[in-house]
Amino acid sequence: MEKYGIGTDASIPQHIHNISDRNYVSVDHKSRRLIPTKLGIALVHGYHKIDSELVLPTVRARIEQSVAKIAKGIASMDTVIKESLNVFANKFQQFFSQISKMDELFEASFSSFTDMDVNNKIKPLCGKCRRYMKYIHLKPNRLYCPVCEETYKMPSVTQGKIRLFDGAKCPLDNFELVIFTSKKGQSYSLCPYCYNHPNIEGQKLEKGCNHCPHPTCKFALSQREYGPCPGCDFGRLVMNPHYLPSMDCNICSYSVLLGDNIKSGYN
Repeated sequence: MEKYGIGTDASIPQHIHNISDRNYVSVDHKSRRLIPTKLGIALVHGYHKIDSELVLPTVRARIEQSVAKIAKGIASMDTVIKESLNVFANKFQQFFSQISKMDELFEASFSSFTDMDVNNKIKPLCGKCRRYMKYIHLKPNRLYCPVCEETYKMPSVTQGKIRLFDGAKCPLDNFELVIFTSKKGQSYSLCPYCYNHPNIEGQKLEKGCNHCPHPTCKFALSQREYGPCPGCDFGRLVMNPHYLPSMDCNICSYSVLLGDNIKSGYN
């Protein structure tokens, strides 16, 4: 805490007492180390999903620096109080608007898998720990990694269904891909991580590989695109990753069936 400018000699023991008393950590009295509990880990991951600054020392450190400026007569107390309240008011509004992300993580972390509708046939590998994730069929549909304590939102089952993609992996993050097939028969592959955390310029949130601008990945739009969609003004026809030979628009429901002798897989 001292390293990151958080707290004072008087307040640091109180911080440790608070997180221990709230069961966020347990104290190993032999090594005098703080060990995160399951509750503490889930809480940190939940905060990080919504606003990473809520678990990083930056905000608290800035406030400590501002308080020090008041003591030195460099800053006005009223100004510091006003600015600090504005920071936390904005963060509260942001957190409140995305509280469902915290609910999803806590439900997955603290409910037994017998209490949840888990599809054991859909177990893609997590790109971080290389362990199998679990597909939770309850709304909102999501993948959950019990090792990393992370959840990844998936397309709704009311719109279609998800299946594994034969071990295919995203070259950006090593997550195993899945295939989503809509009720109209259109299919596209998606990376669980990219779908929730786009990590390439031009990629949009909650979009599949049929929107990905990666220049060389064989699953991306650039490698599977056929041309503009004649059914809408903005879509592109993309080769269907499913075994059904077709090209589907990545925006509208337009689809073109191909001959049986044309392969649609990623060869």
